[in-house]
Amino acid sequence: MANRSRFKYHKIWNEHNPSDKIQPNDGYSIHHINEDYLDNRIENLQKMTNSEHIRLHHKGVKKSKEHVEKVAKANRGKVRSEETKKNISDSLKGRKLPREQKQKISNTLKSLDKDNPNMKTRFKKGVSTPKSEETRKKMSEAGKGRKFTKEHKENIRKAALKRHRNKNEN
Repeated sequence: MANRSRFKYHKIWNEHNPSDKIQPNDGYSIHHINEDYLDNRIENLQKMTNSEHIRLHHKGVKKSKEHVEKVAKANRGKVRSEETKKNISDSLKGRKLPREQKQKISNTLKSLDKDNPNMKTRFKKGVSTPKSEETRKKMSEAGKGRKFTKEHKENIRKAALKRHRNKNEN
């Protein structure tokens, strides 16, 4: 019954929006604005991404620690497309982390520092990780022929001066 109902409102949406059709498994959902899934009038239907739809219906819902860990475990090591990575990044931009989460990240970084003294520099803003000779060559090749703005060149110059000063202080 649920599948027939779903396809019914997809069909209604597609009939009224031929240039913005919804397809199965295309990452979009149809939301019933008044939340009555039997009310399939076109003015009650709204197309949105699956993630927006889930977020809308789960706003304010607290997830158990077990659930969060289960989802995290399922996502570990997953290979994502560049588009998916960009979408995830965009959805997290501007998000304020709760104090508890900031503290957890801080504690994790401190524990990493104890195990590896070089690790601290990896997470400082504006400080890059040490790179192998091979990586530096690849980066150099990738940058050849690129045009840089004056502002970008100035930033590179300042960063090089800062590295030089820091090297001389040690």
